[in-house]
Amino acid sequence: MALPFLAIKVAIDLKLKTLRKKVRRARKIWLKESAKEVQREAKQSIRKGRITSKPGDPPIGKKGDLKRSIRYKVGRQDAWIGPTRPLGSHANILEQGTRRVAARPFMGPALERSRPKIRKFRKL
Repeated sequence: MALPFLAIKVAIDLKLKTLRKKVRRARKIWLKESAKEVQREAKQSIRKGRITSKPGDPPIGKKGDLKRSIRYKVGRQDAWIGPTRPLGSHANILEQGTRRVAARPFMGPALERSRPKIRKFRKL
């Protein structure tokens, strides 16, 4: 009687392993697509120009360094999206502001604008 029980347990364990692999793969794809969408939205919000943007509006990139510095990295269960140094070394000042410089957020609003598309990716 014990032998069939073991055979069933092994078969279930093998199916769970393949299911876990599929879930991990799907999660990684979802994270990557979501990160790409936020990156695209953030880059689109930064316009090129010579004048400084108004406080509360996305920054205006004069050289394009800030736009080029926005990258993403996907981990096992999370993704990091944002400007990297040295090109985007002043990005935290732009995003949050200081007591002398008003904030010109671009990453937070990009995430909010891309939320509906991210939800659609999750349903796939």
